[in-house]
Amino acid sequence: NGKDYADGIDIDANKYYKNIKIDDDVRTSATPPGIIMDILEKASKKYDHVIVYPLSKELSSQFNNISMMAKEHKNVTVIDSKGVGYMIIENIQHAKEEIEKGDVKAVVEKINNLSSSQLGVAIPETMDWLVKGGRASSSAASMANLLKIVPLILFKDGKLDKYGKGRVFKKAVIKTADQVKDEFKGDREWIIYNAGNKDIKEHHKNIEEALGTKVKVYWMPPIIGNHTGPGAIGIVSALKK
Repeated sequence: NGKDYADGIDIDANKYYKNIKIDDDVRTSATPPGIIMDILEKASKKYDHVIVYPLSKELSSQFNNISMMAKEHKNVTVIDSKGVGYMIIENIQHAKEEIEKGDVKAVVEKINNLSSSQLGVAIPETMDWLVKGGRASSSAASMANLLKIVPLILFKDGKLDKYGKGRVFKKAVIKTADQVKDEFKGDREWIIYNAGNKDIKEHHKNIEEALGTKVKVYWMPPIIGNHTGPGAIGIVSALKK
């Protein structure tokens, strides 16, 4: 409708996935420079040191924009999260001890280590949205949908890449959970990103059984869901603190 929405302020993920349609012309964009400048100016005056931890620089110009403007403030540090959504919040929570001590160097080191360990796989329900975004041809998508082939998208180092494919969405979700448990090494914690999937309770149960542990469910950030489409599921992990 030609209107701008601030994610998490004017519209939330629940409302987004309920209303988005394949024919809608929805585009994501970074925070306007004027708003960034205003926030940095106020925060740099209020606090001894400010650490900004935006979504992955591979998914948005947000990191580069903030980094450029932060040069005007000696007490502002910008860190590439290499993540998106709740992954970012989890890392901040794990650095709580260093934050409370006020040790900027330790906070930056801790958060950088946590950011580098993040891995995930997104599983779209159909390829229609990948076609819309130019990531797949319509002919390939038609064949894949006919044969119930499900593309698997890897999230690593803050970037989206091909991971493989499965057959039938429900089976693909279970297969992916089995695969990532073996391939993503180390003592990890797991979360599920849900793009409004109507059968999320069933998928949640199946994923927990495959991983052998309890897993929290959060909304898939619209910046990812805009590419995968509604109904997609993401299985994401990071090394425990």
